[in-house]
Amino acid sequence: MLTIWFLFTLLPVTQGSCADWIQDDKFNHGCRSCRDIEIDSLANCPGTGHVCDERESVRAEVLSASDPCTCQSLRCTKKGWRLAVNGTIVDKVHCKRGQWFWSGLPAPSIVCASKRYLAILVFSSFVSQNI
Repeated sequence: MLTIWFLFTLLPVTQGSCADWIQDDKFNHGCRSCRDIEIDSLANCPGTGHVCDERESVRAEVLSASDPCTCQSLRCTKKGWRLAVNGTIVDKVHCKRGQWFWSGLPAPSIVCASKRYLAILVFSSFVSQNI
């Protein structure tokens, strides 16, 4: 009976410290708390010389045990594809204060872009394999 009473009295203390830890983590590590970002080809594709595809996958790099100070970042998964933000090709976007940024500017949305000739080569290779 004493054990049950002890557990119930410590439960609020544990929950309070978890809430404090979460707040502390948000304040000190806001670069690891970004949420989903919109994929939008119309707003971000550079246009001339590039092709953009909203279906291309994006890789998230997050905190790891070997590098506890790494902030979240996003990149395109496939080789030859890079992120585009507001018509500009960028290597990756970073998380700061819970928001996505590129070159110090907010990134409201992204899309994966490739040089047009690379996309044509990949498509023609796909077609020749499936004929």
